[in-house]
Amino acid sequence: MSSRSNRTTEDAKPPWLLIATVVLLVCLLITGGNLFLVHLTRQAEAEASLRMQLAAESTRQRAERVLDGYVHYFELLVERARLLETNRVEADYIELRLRELLGVGRGRVVGVIFEGQDGVPSWRWPASVDQLDAAALQEALRPPGETTRFGKPIPAGKPGSWLIPITRTIRTPTGKQAGVGLVLLDGALAGKALAGSGIRPDRYVGLWRGDGLLLTGNALAAEPVDKALVAPVLPDADGTKQMRMASLFDGEERFVALSRIPDSDLFVSVSSPVAVELADLQSQRLLVLTIEAIGAALAIGGGVLLFLLRARRRAQASLAAAEAAAAEARAREAELAHILDGVDAAVYRMRIGGEQAFDRYFVSAGAARLVRRPFEEVRQQSGLLAYAEPPVPPEDRDAAHAALAKDGRHTYERQVRCGDGQLRWLRFQLSVVDRDGDLLDCVGLVTDIETERAAGAAALAAGHLAMLGEISANLAHEMKQPLSVISLLAGTTQMMVEDPATADMAEIAGMQKTIVEMTQRATEITDHLRLVARKETASAQAIFLGEAVAGARLLTMSTLRQAGVTLEVALPDGLPPVLAQLVLLEQVLVNLIVNARDALATMPPGTRRIWITARPESERVRLVVTDSGPGIAPSVLPRLFEPFFTTKPAGLGTGLGLTICAGILQAFGGEITARNAPGRGAAFSLSLLLAPVTPAPPPPR
Repeated sequence: MSSRSNRTTEDAKPPWLLIATVVLLVCLLITGGNLFLVHLTRQAEAEASLRMQLAAESTRQRAERVLDGYVHYFELLVERARLLETNRVEADYIELRLRELLGVGRGRVVGVIFEGQDGVPSWRWPASVDQLDAAALQEALRPPGETTRFGKPIPAGKPGSWLIPITRTIRTPTGKQAGVGLVLLDGALAGKALAGSGIRPDRYVGLWRGDGLLLTGNALAAEPVDKALVAPVLPDADGTKQMRMASLFDGEERFVALSRIPDSDLFVSVSSPVAVELADLQSQRLLVLTIEAIGAALAIGGGVLLFLLRARRRAQASLAAAEAAAAEARAREAELAHILDGVDAAVYRMRIGGEQAFDRYFVSAGAARLVRRPFEEVRQQSGLLAYAEPPVPPEDRDAAHAALAKDGRHTYERQVRCGDGQLRWLRFQLSVVDRDGDLLDCVGLVTDIETERAAGAAALAAGHLAMLGEISANLAHEMKQPLSVISLLAGTTQMMVEDPATADMAEIAGMQKTIVEMTQRATEITDHLRLVARKETASAQAIFLGEAVAGARLLTMSTLRQAGVTLEVALPDGLPPVLAQLVLLEQVLVNLIVNARDALATMPPGTRRIWITARPESERVRLVVTDSGPGIAPSVLPRLFEPFFTTKPAGLGTGLGLTICAGILQAFGGEITARNAPGRGAAFSLSLLLAPVTPAPPPPR
């Protein structure tokens, strides 16, 4: 047994040596391959750089030849300016020569403009140049100084066509400034000539002004008015530059080479896609990666093969263990189902989806006994709530799902129609056992609480009777005083009436008035006792808190006086009415006042005080009953409202008073809480809903 356990433990250990060997081999293969790829990449980039440098030099030479053509036109303009001073006939011949040179389709120069000065007449040819943008022409004819200026390209009026303005100051042989000459170069034709023949379609060439403005090139489908290079990518001081950057035209990454044209403010560019220039590198890279992958696969495959041979035995042992565990789990499930079938309660499992979809997938046989129906019928239903009367509204289901998602548990009670036609109360308790996002896996317990609710109703009635007994004892003492006064005054009045000679009618009238007042007081006390003793069945309505406090004060003033307790009431004026039942709210206040009286029994005389205050809060009114007693022990606070929990000696308390108070307030939509007030004793807060309709103010009591 020990040997087999040791062998199983040894098999469970990871094969660290095998794993380390395989990882080392793979790392060596990858590292060597990556170093070789770095060498290949550097070599391929160096070759591409050399090709781009040679291409830029060739493009620069073609650009020089393209630009040489416009010089002849400026020479003719200079000659014409000279002859205008000496021989007008020969000057006209020069104009004729310019017109012939500018014939349609005869060259890349498509227009010449001479803007004369100091009486020298201006000249333009052909007439179509007048149709060009006037502002652009005016900008191009601005005197360039002593150098030739290449202006911003001018749209030629149709797609894919633009003109490059070249401006030069025209002087006579004597040095006199005759005007400004402008030669218009066809941008598209110049771009084709710049590219030359046989160039690859993916290789772009361009002619740029020194400040980075693009004049022409073979990558343009329209006038290049918005293409410009920024300063960091302009040629270096030696007139050249090589770089790798995204193309201005299509955003593709390219190798770029620049070369400046001597004696001008121009330079040319040649660019080619990186993917094309390094195409051979990609195939070499793929070959190296393939070799790496094959080597890594062989190393890993060998390791896996060795591991599988070792793991086969471990898998067989695990399978046997899993089968044994499954058999044990099935036995436990069968035993659990047998136990649950004997319980007079229902256990179920259900999933609650993200869209409040309830899916019950297990229910015990006790569910059928709860609703007095066949088990097969119950299993086919979505749950016992299918028998609820009235039916459960969708908002209650949504509230249950929200409570489960937040707190992990939820309890609610519903009345269901049993198979024998009876209505019974059931309590549903749900707890979340697993979460998967919005999906909650819950276990539930359903119990019959019909007997419990009947016991609760009986306890409520007992509490009501206990309160009546407390009030009756107080009222008996309270009634004694007015009855004694009435008896004394009635006897005195009778004696005075029997002796008319000594009778004082004014004094008799005063005594009669006192008798009437004492009678009214006794009547008021007995009427209120009758009201409290009556079984209250009316629904909650709008009442004034002052009326309930006054009634509770009347019912407890005798017992408070006997106990030496002072009751102070401070209700603000204009306090809004609340939603409650007057008699039941008086019962709650009497219970709290009597509890406070008992708590003050251990306090020295003169310090026994009870305060009743109130304040409005948003849609509620909060009434607080505070005493000057020793307060509530921290261990007692959480259990104050539990049924049958009491801190009073045996025989002096049932433990139902505060439970009944909480139930009464819940029926009104209110609540009761307890705490220890700083510097005082216990403080009970009653939160009551504002009444939707304001009643008429109550008569004075």
